[in-house]
Amino acid sequence: MGRVKAFLDANVLFSAALGGEGFGLLWGLAERGAVELVTSSYCYLEARVNLERKAPAAIGRLGERMRVVGLVGPVPSTPHGRSRCSPKRTPPCSPPRAPRARMCCLPVICAISAP
Repeated sequence: MGRVKAFLDANVLFSAALGGEGFGLLWGLAERGAVELVTSSYCYLEARVNLERKAPAAIGRLGERMRVVGLVGPVPSTPHGRSRCSPKRTPPCSPPRAPRARMCCLPVICAISAP
């Protein structure tokens, strides 16, 4: 199995900015190149706005966390025009593009890995 790419939605970014051992482990794996963390600019902005309202002291940590998170293209929309990246929904897990790639969608992280 190749390196795992994990899409982080706004919930994950928000929670990672607040801290926690699990997030430290995940970001440690990313810093060592074992996992690739990605998000969309929409999810980043949503997390930042929520932090500004609810936990402004954590905004600096969000910036630190984003050093190892890549930005991917626009987030797919639902038929109603709303993003699927929101605190109330699972991340936008579109089908993998690589042939025979496997995809595992968790409640807030979408991991896509090539065979």
